[in-house]
Amino acid sequence: MMPGSRANRSGAAVILALLVVAAACTSEGSSGSSDSNGDPSEFAPESAGKFRDPAEVPEPKFSKVAGNGWLAQACSLPLEYVRRIRRGYFPGRGPDIVLVNKMPHNFGGLVSAAHAGPFEFLQQVPIVWYGPGHIKRQGLVSPDRDVTVADIGPTIAELIGTNFGSDRPGRPIPEVLEPAQDKPRLVVVVVWDGGGWNVLNTWPNKWPFLKRLMRGGTTIENATVGSSPSVTPPVHATIGTSAWPRDHGAVTLRIPADGRMQNVYAGGSPRFLDISTLADEYDQATGNRAKIGLLAGRDWHLGMIGHGAYIEGGDRDIAALIDTGKVKDFFVNEDYYTLPPYLRSVSGLRAAARTVDASDGRRDGEWMGHSLDGSEGLFRSPAWDLYQTRLNETILGREGFGDDSTADLFYTNYKQIDHIGHFYNMLSREVGESIRFADRALRNLVTYLDANVGAGEWVLALTADHGQSPHPTVIDGWPIDRDQLALSVGEHFGLPAAELVWNTTPNGLWLNPAVMEQEGIDELEVVKFLLGYRASDNVRKGKKVLEQFEDDLDEKVFAAAFPIDQLDRVWRCVKRRAS
Repeated sequence: MMPGSRANRSGAAVILALLVVAAACTSEGSSGSSDSNGDPSEFAPESAGKFRDPAEVPEPKFSKVAGNGWLAQACSLPLEYVRRIRRGYFPGRGPDIVLVNKMPHNFGGLVSAAHAGPFEFLQQVPIVWYGPGHIKRQGLVSPDRDVTVADIGPTIAELIGTNFGSDRPGRPIPEVLEPAQDKPRLVVVVVWDGGGWNVLNTWPNKWPFLKRLMRGGTTIENATVGSSPSVTPPVHATIGTSAWPRDHGAVTLRIPADGRMQNVYAGGSPRFLDISTLADEYDQATGNRAKIGLLAGRDWHLGMIGHGAYIEGGDRDIAALIDTGKVKDFFVNEDYYTLPPYLRSVSGLRAAARTVDASDGRRDGEWMGHSLDGSEGLFRSPAWDLYQTRLNETILGREGFGDDSTADLFYTNYKQIDHIGHFYNMLSREVGESIRFADRALRNLVTYLDANVGAGEWVLALTADHGQSPHPTVIDGWPIDRDQLALSVGEHFGLPAAELVWNTTPNGLWLNPAVMEQEGIDELEVVKFLLGYRASDNVRKGKKVLEQFEDDLDEKVFAAAFPIDQLDRVWRCVKRRAS
């Protein structure tokens, strides 16, 4: 095994045992059961990562470049990786130092692992289109061009007969559209957060209804996120704007602004979303007659719907974000969006919890051994998938979505696959079950749309914002500790980490410019240190290392590190090498 540090030997043994059990349970969950529907691999691309067996983890293919300095290391990256990193960079908001971890090493805590990166297994996502009369019935297609989530908006624009995105990288996907079709009354965009191909492929028997929609519509087999980091805020903004983070500005979860690091949607404001969305432009094109709505679990998803009344000419579109600190509550910045007050009275959450409780064969107030008490217990279970569909249906019905000839747009993010993956690891049976309930919720939503909007009157687009990573120790890797990494950088330069390092993410570091100037520290010095950073440097002081890892502490954990202001130089080098 590769290195891995823990607080103590007994604690490490427990965590490692849980991960091994999770991997074993994955095989059990994938073996075929009553919820299977045809060939498990029928819809999963061959290139999608399969994590049922650590030996099947796809290895990135790096080129051999002369030299061992930072530029040679960066130039050895695959061209597509650097392309995705460039698309994800916005000056002044992205990290000062770009990091690419050396797989199978990855940023991770005791159980979960990061999913921010340019790697194929994180980037490959389904884009599923379904809508009889509007979408071709042809199953999987693989266009002979790159297709990304940026193409979702222009394709919807074609469906509803509006102009959008001609000056942006996203393009319509004509392969999915019926040649002669009326406008649908409603388009619904569903995002399975963290539901990339590698996750679906790890649990192939858990999504029979989605497979049914795939057969009845068109699924883009070779679609990707298209930019890095592959995290929630930038990808959802790309879905909404059809542009890359380097243009729309919502580059990651937290950005430096006003002299500090803050949420990219701080205060529920879209002020850091720098360009318009399809919903923004289409709503105004209809004189705000079109209904625009969003229901999601975080403000990170606001990039799908756009700015509401924040921009001139916009109105307060319907938006509801789930307050996970309370059992059943919602919030949004009501200066810019309208929060439906009736949502708090929608019944069904307790019934959903009872359904989930009984799914493991016992009615004991738990789901797979986890308490369903309180807000977090409910949100950390598939109960929210079932209940969220009730909420979606309530908004669609009460607000009259799809009631007239002006096409309406509704966006929703189902967070549980990702949320549960962060708590229990994508190899755990919990994630398999979360997919099964998300699939059940999807079936309920489609049934509602047929009954209430009308068969042939609506179109559904389903995608994901990223895949997931198994815990590094399961795939013979080192779980990189972000806090210890910051401490190590600070110690190397004789400074407290909090003074020198503003923030860390799995794709980079933000450095305090004032401290850098005061101490005379050059970014290339930081890069040199990071390229030599080893697993042994990432062990917290006073913590013991598992005996089986002691021989592997010399492993370097980063494949590349470079200053962001050298990105163009890296890009030119990689293009020359690839040509």
